[in-house]
Amino acid sequence: MGALAGAAGGIAGVFAMTALQLLFDHLHSSPVPRRVRELSQRGGRHDIAQLKVRARRQHLPQKDATVRAAERFSYWVRGTGIKPHQRHLAGVAVHYGFGAMVGGAYGLSAERYPFMAIASGLPFGAGVWLLAEEVALPATRLSDMPGKYPLRDHLNALASHLVYGMTTEFVRKRVLQSLHFLDRAKDRCC
Repeated sequence: MGALAGAAGGIAGVFAMTALQLLFDHLHSSPVPRRVRELSQRGGRHDIAQLKVRARRQHLPQKDATVRAAERFSYWVRGTGIKPHQRHLAGVAVHYGFGAMVGGAYGLSAERYPFMAIASGLPFGAGVWLLAEEVALPATRLSDMPGKYPLRDHLNALASHLVYGMTTEFVRKRVLQSLHFLDRAKDRCC
């Protein structure tokens, strides 16, 4: 049950993270161009901020880490890339899939080791930011090295991941409470 609850929380966390990115976009400039909104829907990473600037100038789609990951996966599975008109959807799928997978692992860990769920999920969100964004993406060459991005972009990404962690933990707890309630109701009923 912990992995399922965590995965549901992870999906909700990505949704909340995306909402925060869209809010940042709206505060930065209104109206927000379509290509900038697409980047926000694909993540809250430090590589996104520079691509948004380029998207505003060129009005063209940009390849971020989620699109690059989707293309690598497509080559690995199908031996061919992703068509240009499918890149955005593939990037969104990678973002939500990764969020669900990491949330599921968190839910399973928190079920076995309750101390993992301390501070409303904030350490979890910070850990995802540090390990996934600051270490794994550059190591796999899906983004540039962290030093290539301004501090503001890192802080923006950290804020997004903190929202991801808090939302994941909140939803994980509520899903578990609901599942336990259903179990108790079933035991009383039958």
